[in-house]
Amino acid sequence: MAGNSREIQHTAIVVKAADYKESDKMVRLFTLDGGIVKAVLKGVKKPGAKLKFAAQPFAFCEFSLVEKNGFYTVTGAAPVESFYALASDPDSFIASSLMVEAVDCAVSNLSSPAVFVYLLKLFKAVLYRDASPYAAAALLIAQLTESAGYGKAGVRGQGSGDSGRWTADGGQLKKEGLIAADKPLTVHRPPSTVNLLACLTPETLPAASFNSDCIPLLKQAIREFERHLDVTLLSARLIGQGL
Repeated sequence: MAGNSREIQHTAIVVKAADYKESDKMVRLFTLDGGIVKAVLKGVKKPGAKLKFAAQPFAFCEFSLVEKNGFYTVTGAAPVESFYALASDPDSFIASSLMVEAVDCAVSNLSSPAVFVYLLKLFKAVLYRDASPYAAAALLIAQLTESAGYGKAGVRGQGSGDSGRWTADGGQLKKEGLIAADKPLTVHRPPSTVNLLACLTPETLPAASFNSDCIPLLKQAIREFERHLDVTLLSARLIGQGL
């Protein structure tokens, strides 16, 4: 490119898009190896714009950009995988919006590749395995809080008085303990009564049928995140509206 312009490529997820000028969009791209990059998508508000898909929520693409004097313009995009279906259900849209907003707030201080892969795993768990979107959001937000140097956020057992270990075997939340005859005891409980974040991974999230029970867990994870990072997650006000 002429002058001091340069062309760059980024594998990225759109974490935010806002109207810019008459027909453009300003996007915030969470990149695999470069953190957050702010760029303009020109003309994407016009009917028939070729790059309109690249300004949609959760778009996951290989982006081509031109950088000049610190200002980035998207010149091309090739879809890597479609996460647009996350916006087709109110709860998955709210949870996914929370996840990308939290990443946008926290990733400047964290390892981008590790967080990027973790976010992809959670998106896929919600989209392909019918995992609880709110549990996925709680897990990501708690991990971001911990990765930023603070203790793991989560809900502790709420005074049940019994001992045992909580698991999420097969997407069903269970508590395993011992009764007098030393036989395994399995008790079903809602996820809001346990510290799920101590035992869950993106591969062992509870099923979407537990989604409403995960709201207290998610709200506590958000409170810890906001308190430690001194931010406010605007998407949090939408929690529960899709149920």
